[in-house]
Amino acid sequence: MGKLVQVNNLDEIVQNLKQFLGKPEDVVLRGKVVNVYVAFQAQTPLLIRTEGQGDLTSFRIGDVSVPAIINTKVQAVLRRKTLQVLRYYYDNDEEIRKHVEKIVGGKWECMVRPTGEKTAGYCGKCPACLIYGFAVQRGGGFNVKSRVEGDVYYATVREEEATYTFTRNAVDEATHTTEQALLQDRAVKPGTVFLGKIALKNLTPAELKLVLYSIASLERIGAVVTHFGRVKTRIIGLIGSMYEVGSGYEAVKELLGSKEPVRGYAEIVKNWAEETPSAVGIIIEGLEDLVRKTIDLRETVENAWSDARVKREVLEKASSGAGKGGKRKK
Repeated sequence: MGKLVQVNNLDEIVQNLKQFLGKPEDVVLRGKVVNVYVAFQAQTPLLIRTEGQGDLTSFRIGDVSVPAIINTKVQAVLRRKTLQVLRYYYDNDEEIRKHVEKIVGGKWECMVRPTGEKTAGYCGKCPACLIYGFAVQRGGGFNVKSRVEGDVYYATVREEEATYTFTRNAVDEATHTTEQALLQDRAVKPGTVFLGKIALKNLTPAELKLVLYSIASLERIGAVVTHFGRVKTRIIGLIGSMYEVGSGYEAVKELLGSKEPVRGYAEIVKNWAEETPSAVGIIIEGLEDLVRKTIDLRETVENAWSDARVKREVLEKASSGAGKGGKRKK
């Protein structure tokens, strides 16, 4: 069965999970998964929707409807957070800038936006692209699938208890009137807790550190984040395994209506770690603080760029061989 370990810093996390981490030269997945169990607690009203103003994303757990955050919302924020870290060191550290420009062959730019003739999009060469994946235009080369995969994040209280409707407006600066600009939205109440899991597959040590830092520093989710969406992110625990273990759905089925869902989730994750063959579990209160406070971020960024260079090279070779029909040497 699995074992639980205690750690004091991020390097010890990596050391204990090393058998579930990959190498930059790995082209295919090798059954190495770090499951990250997270809780998001709303600190302000949250607007979580997919269909526009007034909509609210919700799912059913049994016969109960609960608010939910779909993973595309979380993944988009994580990618942006990772890119912000990479840009910071590219802009402010001359050695890293030279390192990056040697890898990409010139000035580096990467951003989350559609790629077109006159717009810059995914570069396809940086750690963010090689971790979270990217798609190219037709005929532009190969696509890379994300190695960060997530579930739905379910609230631990019923929809009718966790949400409310409110009206806001937009005032015309010239006339000082709202006219037709009255907006009605459904929001999740502050204090509401969402539980879920993120699966990190075949990440290198540097990539794991970078993604864990991005998760630990995630601060806003949802729509209209200029005014809403502040969350407190907690990393409940980590389980290294050959496969994904557990889900937010399973946890919320047990914890729906709980007064202490975060503590309850920690107990559930601990049980999953102990029950999973050959797993390694790290369940410590305040893991998100440990990650933020003990990471050597500059070194992590530099190593993540080196890993991205190797990953890109092996993928190009593999893609080139597949495109030619790929006759194997005897």
